[in-house]
Amino acid sequence: MGALFEKLEKTVGGILAIWALVLGIGKFIAGGQTRSAELYLASKKDPMNSFQKRFKNIIEGIKPGRVAVFIDDLDRCKSSYVISLLESLQTLFNYQNVFFIIAADKKWINACYEVEYQSIKSYIGTTGKPIGNLFIEKMFQQSIALPGVHKEMKEKLWDSLLSVDKQEITETDESIVKEMQNAGSLQETEEIIARSKEGSFATEHAVRLQAIKKITKKQNLEETEHLLKPYANLLDLNPRSMKRLINNYSAIKASSIISHIDIPTHQTVLWAILTMRWPIVAEYILEHAALSKGSINIKNGNLPAEINHLFKDEELINLLNGGGHKDGPLVANTVIQCRQLFI
Repeated sequence: MGALFEKLEKTVGGILAIWALVLGIGKFIAGGQTRSAELYLASKKDPMNSFQKRFKNIIEGIKPGRVAVFIDDLDRCKSSYVISLLESLQTLFNYQNVFFIIAADKKWINACYEVEYQSIKSYIGTTGKPIGNLFIEKMFQQSIALPGVHKEMKEKLWDSLLSVDKQEITETDESIVKEMQNAGSLQETEEIIARSKEGSFATEHAVRLQAIKKITKKQNLEETEHLLKPYANLLDLNPRSMKRLINNYSAIKASSIISHIDIPTHQTVLWAILTMRWPIVAEYILEHAALSKGSINIKNGNLPAEINHLFKDEELINLLNGGGHKDGPLVANTVIQCRQLFI
C-alpha cells in the first residue's frame, strides 16, 4: 500500500510540476508577451531537457498503463506554432506507451506545412500529394476524417426521437443485436447489418455500434488484411503502404457503418487507395466531378494545372478503372456516398 501511495505521489508531483511550467509560460504568451517567454526559456540551462525528464518520469511511473494526450483547436494557430508543436511532440515526447490524438482540420495542417516549407517544396514533392500530406504521413500513424450527419440519417434520427415513447424493444430487436455481438466474420457482420434495416432505426443503430467493435478485433483485422492483399499491385512501393491501407480502409469502413451509408467493399478499397496515393485527385473528384450513368466524368479542359497532368498517370487511370478486379471501376455512386459521409 505504501508503495502505491509513493507511486501516486511521484506521478501527481510530476504532473503538477509540468502543469506549473506550462502555466508559467502560458501566462507570458496569453498576455501577448512572447518575448518574455523567450527570455524565460533563454534564462534556463536546457529547459526542454528538464521538461522532458519530468514527462518521462510520469510515463515510467504509470507503466504498463498507456497515456493518451488530446490536443484540440490546433487549426486556430499560426503555421509556425503548429509545425513547432508537432515537431516537438515527435522528438521530445515520443514514448512507446504515449499516443497523441489531435483534433484539427487536415487542410489547415496541410497548409501550415506548405507555408513553412515553401522553399524546399519543389525538391520533395510527390505526384498527387502536396508537401503537407507527405509530412502528415510521416507524423501521424493514422489520419481519420470525422463523418458528418447526412440528411437522410438526420430524418431517421429525428423520427426515432419523436416516437421514442411509442417504441418498444422486442425480442427480435434484442436477438439481432446479440447476434451481432456473436458474429464471427466480416461477411457475417455485413449480412446482419443488412437484416437489421428491416427493424427500427434504434435497433439498426445498435447493431451498427456493435459492428464497429467487431471490425477492430484481432481476428477481423487479420481477415481485413487477407481481403486487401489482392490490391497490393495498386499501392506504391513503400513497405508501409499495406499497413496504411488496412488502417485507412478500416477507418472509412467504420465511418460508413456508423453513418448508415453502406459502400460496397471493392469500392471502399478503391476509394481508400485513391485518398492515400492521390489525395488531391480524391478531393477534386468530391468537389467537381460530373457524376452520371454510373461513371466518373472529368472535364479535362477545365482542370487546374496541378490536377490536369495526373489524369494522364497510367497508375491512376488503372485504379479508377478498378485495377483489373472483377468488381469493376470506381463508380459515381461511391463518390456520392463519400460526399454524404464526409460532409
